Amino acid sequence: MNIAMMCSMNTYTQTMKMQMKWQQKKASGNYTARSDSAAKETTEKKDIQTRLLEDMQNNSSANMKQQISTKMMAGKRLSSAEMEYLKENDPQTYQKARAIEMEREAYERRLKQCRTKEEVQRVKFSQAAASLATVKEVESNPSIPKGKKLELMMQELQKTNAMSDTDRAYMQSREYKSLPTEAEKRKAEEELEKAKKNEMGIEDRTDDSAEETSDSTNEKAVEEALTDSRNPDDPAPSDAELKAAKKTITSQEKTRLQAEVTPEARKVRRAKAQAAYAAASFGGTAPAAVDITIS
Repeated sequence: MNIAMMCSMNTYTQTMKMQMKWQQKKASGNYTARSDSAAKETTEKKDIQTRLLEDMQNNSSANMKQQISTKMMAGKRLSSAEMEYLKENDPQTYQKARAIEMEREAYERRLKQCRTKEEVQRVKFSQAAASLATVKEVESNPSIPKGKKLELMMQELQKTNAMSDTDRAYMQSREYKSLPTEAEKRKAEEELEKAKKNEMGIEDRTDDSAEETSDSTNEKAVEEALTDSRNPDDPAPSDAELKAAKKTITSQEKTRLQAEVTPEARKVRRAKAQAAYAAASFGGTAPAAVDITIS
């Protein structure tokens, strides 16, 4: 059998198969069997793709929820994308996160308006005391169910952690490190006040004041020093000599300009500027604390 004959037989066989299939379709009246099968296969593929896409979206959503929950419990700020996700998918948690963020901003403003390191510590202790009072109030309230108490305490814990994260960040900032202590502030103010009085020629005559006692002591010290430095046969120092010696001692005190440029004075001046800037940035008044409740 040559090649031409084999090709002819193969063509004849394929033709017969097609004719038989056509006869079967004519007999059954079903001309769309193949198209229905193809459509069914396409639909199944689309269903599989849809399910895969939904699974991916669900996994992504679950990961986002876990990420947000972890950050809120640690007191960390949520990103704008995370807040938008909550707004669209979990409005209740969004309201809680927004309330915490508002209180965080108010607390941060209070810290930035402090003028000494000790004042910052007092603000911190005040915030911690308020949080503890809230927990005790919830715990001792018999009208709140146990499940609700747990929710409220967890929410208060999130807020407390957010405040701790805020003051920790502030205390690591340059603004906090540049604040004076109250002792430095007091020293700077006293030196400046004294320098102003010296320039104006004002003497503090307050009865029994420490400064008056110091001046009297200085006068005696000057007189004794001048007397000791003279020979026994020399006459006592004159009033003019005593006055000149006292002037020499008092001239060693700081001038107003010197008092204004001491390290303590610079810290005080910088702290005032920072507090004024913080007040101006938020309209000069701090909003009331936001109560966080679960509806």
